[in-house]
Amino acid sequence: MSQHFVRIASAVLMLAMINQSGLALVDSLQVAEPPIPTPRFRSIQADYVTAIFINAVCLSADFDLTQLRMSNNSTFLGVRVGVERIQAFGFNGEINGSPFVDYNLLARLSTSRSASRIDVYAGYAYRTSSREHPYQSTLEPAGSFKIGFDAKWMLIDKLFGLMLKFNVARGGNDQTGSGGIGFVFAWDQ
Repeated sequence: MSQHFVRIASAVLMLAMINQSGLALVDSLQVAEPPIPTPRFRSIQADYVTAIFINAVCLSADFDLTQLRMSNNSTFLGVRVGVERIQAFGFNGEINGSPFVDYNLLARLSTSRSASRIDVYAGYAYRTSSREHPYQSTLEPAGSFKIGFDAKWMLIDKLFGLMLKFNVARGGNDQTGSGGIGFVFAWDQ
């Protein structure tokens, strides 16, 4: 009788492991929330970040094109448009052409929770130099490929928070990126 019981218990456990929810109670199942309508305006933000030799100020707007049902988080694919001013220094003072102004058009993958959000982005940045120095060669405006990420932790719900940011531009006539730790003012849906 005990061998028969062990065989039945083993079979039930194997089926439960294969099904992964075979022993779950009905009240413990998670029901997916309905999708959020897209396309939609997502956020507008102004941020400032700094690190050794880099200061960056950015104003940008995010638009969601579609919601991805990858997890319990809100994950969206969208677009970011904005302008970013980057001041870069070296040991001998400002880097040639600094401060730079980037006009960005970026594809964006975003995931968020109640008080945090992470954006990964890549796309086109048109870079200009916002200052001409008489003793340095001028920086010709040029387009480049920009890739980066930012992470926001909102301290005041959907208004103010801390930010970690890093991006780099490749191509054109300059390879300078920006990054650091700073703060963000944002209106986020």
